[in-house]
Amino acid sequence: MTFPEFLDLARSHYGPGLWLLLAIVAVELVNLISLRRLNGLGIVPRESAGLPGIVCAPFLHTGVGHFLANLVPLFILAYALGQVAPDRFWWITGALVLGTGVLVWALARRVNHIGASGLVYGLLGYLTLRGFLSGEPWQVAGSIVLLLMYSGVLWGVLPTTARTSWESHLFGLATGLALAWWKVV
Repeated sequence: MTFPEFLDLARSHYGPGLWLLLAIVAVELVNLISLRRLNGLGIVPRESAGLPGIVCAPFLHTGVGHFLANLVPLFILAYALGQVAPDRFWWITGALVLGTGVLVWALARRVNHIGASGLVYGLLGYLTLRGFLSGEPWQVAGSIVLLLMYSGVLWGVLPTTARTSWESHLFGLATGLALAWWKVV
């Protein structure tokens, strides 16, 4: 099996989230090799230099541990989104990244915010509320499973440590809930 055939097979089983994960992995490798120099492209609230971070921040991480802590739930949640809304995967993902990033840029502490956790929390909020609002038994059951799996991470929306961008968590969750509630997508 050639590499392109492998990618096609993986995409057909995993869905559109595969390309998102591959992009995050590729940027992580470049960031690792560059000794984290890309991290300067994070969101710095209320500074024009921080505007590119609205799009760049989800691809940047402080270290391999931070990267893996985001990659595992992102793998699961992106897969779930690809199953329930494959035709709107990129629209929803883009809205979560932009909505979270703009809120962080406008309202968060003035530090450099990086990491995919805002997207993770956004996906969690979107998928959970979307499932409950659908009224379909299998989606409600999926929402319950997500809440059971990730109920512990909900503490991440509180300012528990200075090094954690709890604002990204909070605004990601809020953006995901808003998208599901308003049935934007």
